[in-house]
Amino acid sequence: MIFIHAVEPALRAYGPVALLDYPAFVPCLAKRGADLRTVERWELYHNGIELANCFSEETDPGRVRAFFEGEAAAKKAGALVRHDIDADYWKLFSAGFPRCSGVALGLDRLMMALFERSTVDAVLPFPME
Repeated sequence: MIFIHAVEPALRAYGPVALLDYPAFVPCLAKRGADLRTVERWELYHNGIELANCFSEETDPGRVRAFFEGEAAAKKAGALVRHDIDADYWKLFSAGFPRCSGVALGLDRLMMALFERSTVDAVLPFPME
């Protein structure tokens, strides 16, 4: 994730910023862009803090299968804790699947931004240990 680590520190100088169209080499199940070099993914930042993550879901069964097979191989090669993957998940997309997308908003991070706090511990209702 060299790309993200090179960009994120510079975002502290700005208020709200949306990063769009991630490079295709960043592993995720996002749909490829028309140029095939990017994926349809965006993230929302505020003062360098990631608030939300979103992407258009990949619905091509072959690409979904290849993604999970790659994840399984990577885990087998070096994961300290190995979790099984759903080897049949890609089959859900074989009958056709509509374009879809979703967004994950970190409410704790949003609260940090709203209350101008520098750590998530400052806004959590319970201690982190």
